[in-house]
Amino acid sequence: MKLTIIMPVYNEEYLIGKMLVDIVSQVLLEIIEEIIVVDDHSVDTTAQIVSEFAQNHIAFDIKVVSNSTPADFSNALRFRIEKARGDLIIHFIFSPLHNISSAPPIQ
Repeated sequence: MKLTIIMPVYNEEYLIGKMLVDIVSQVLLEIIEEIIVVDDHSVDTTAQIVSEFAQNHIAFDIKVVSNSTPADFSNALRFRIEKARGDLIIHFIFSPLHNISSAPPIQ
């Protein structure tokens, strides 16, 4: 079974790098099909951080895509789900209250 991880983001430069590090360090490469970061027209460096992270972690298929319609979260998510290649989809919602490091690893 392969996972697709979908992460819709908006202005998450303060958190996105840590979240990606936590994901790739806790999830086995063999079970991740892809990580898709859907950028909802961030005005900070979120997309740049994801792109640089992807270049430095080429073993993982990490891509950042722009939401074609600003502030249309549901359409962006539906489009990404339809395009997902994994057998199972995990959808991350960002919140400064969540700490993925304290979550048990996915086995």
